[in-house]
Amino acid sequence: MKQILFLEYSFPTHTPFLRYKFQTLSKEYNITFASRQGKKERLAYQKLFGPASLISLQNPWKRPKEFLPIFLFFCLVFPVKMFRFLKFCLHKKGKKHGLNWFLQSFPLLRKNWNLIHFEFGSIAQEQIFVAEFFKAKVITSFRGYDIAFLGLHQPEFYQEVWQKSTMIHFLGNDLLNKGIQRGFSKDGSYFLASPAIFIDQFPWKKRSLPESGPVHLVSVGRLTWKKGYLIGLMAIKKVLDHQQNIKYHIVGSGEDEQAIRFHISDLGLTDVVVLHGRKSPQEVAKILDSAHLFFHPAISEGFCNAVVEAQSVGLPVVCSDAEGLSENIEDGKTGLLFERRNAEDAANKILHILHHSALYASMNEAGPVRVTQYFDIQKQVATFADVYQKLLA
Repeated sequence: MKQILFLEYSFPTHTPFLRYKFQTLSKEYNITFASRQGKKERLAYQKLFGPASLISLQNPWKRPKEFLPIFLFFCLVFPVKMFRFLKFCLHKKGKKHGLNWFLQSFPLLRKNWNLIHFEFGSIAQEQIFVAEFFKAKVITSFRGYDIAFLGLHQPEFYQEVWQKSTMIHFLGNDLLNKGIQRGFSKDGSYFLASPAIFIDQFPWKKRSLPESGPVHLVSVGRLTWKKGYLIGLMAIKKVLDHQQNIKYHIVGSGEDEQAIRFHISDLGLTDVVVLHGRKSPQEVAKILDSAHLFFHPAISEGFCNAVVEAQSVGLPVVCSDAEGLSENIEDGKTGLLFERRNAEDAANKILHILHHSALYASMNEAGPVRVTQYFDIQKQVATFADVYQKLLA
């Protein structure tokens, strides 16, 4: 069987997507995942997929007790290959960095890879050189931050990735266009595949705006600058001028929590905004179930699964036009787009839906139809399987 390596940042063992992807593709290929995660995460992952399906690329200085026996084992079993790989790393990365890359990446020598899939452009930018050693075909995925703002100060940041990738994967046309702006050739090989969900885990619910009681708006996402929460809070402040009885729920945790709490207090929204912190998927589902509108004021967003999930359960969406979001919802049908960073436009779009019950009802019904048509996880995995089959034929 052909050998496929997925290079990831992390392995969220709580999500069934990875298990489905592994189970589906492993029928035709030997699938292995590589990560820089620590021992705790690796052991949890191995319970699901087995030790043979995971390679640790964690910095050796962070795991000295594990590193030494593994290193000695490889030196005994693959002495020639190890020597060749050391020379290769020194040649590609120089004496200063080559040794570190060798010590971190030598576990990849366990197999001879036919295809390496870098799950983020940022990973490829650092490690695509190893594919040359294995003479493997390469797929590089761009998922948002890696193409939207990483390395913008370096015009040739992804030049090697464009040159050495056999195929480039973009989540949608907006990210494709950003790739072109950053040096990807219009004639290059690429395919589009958006994020997707297990539709049956986000069942539709008939919803209507309350005749009395608060209207509940919800946002789900990390508390970080790119999610645009300051713009969102400013929009909520403007909505309150016309719609007094609302509650705004924010689900997530992150490095900007203190700043967001300051803005909530400074804008006089303490009685309106509820910060729920990080919640389990089951807890998020309960919050969505009692909501009336999904609000996503992102400044930068590759696509956003949470917006797909909201449409699936029948929540009308108001979101910014940042990057892939304009391809995520159908503007006017499953939600409304507003100009990113424009709090007044966001407030007007929220109020427009809240003041038009017929539009709300039609969006409630249209959301799951769109998700079924475009964002089914089975269709997405089938797209990847088809690409792998063509590259490895």
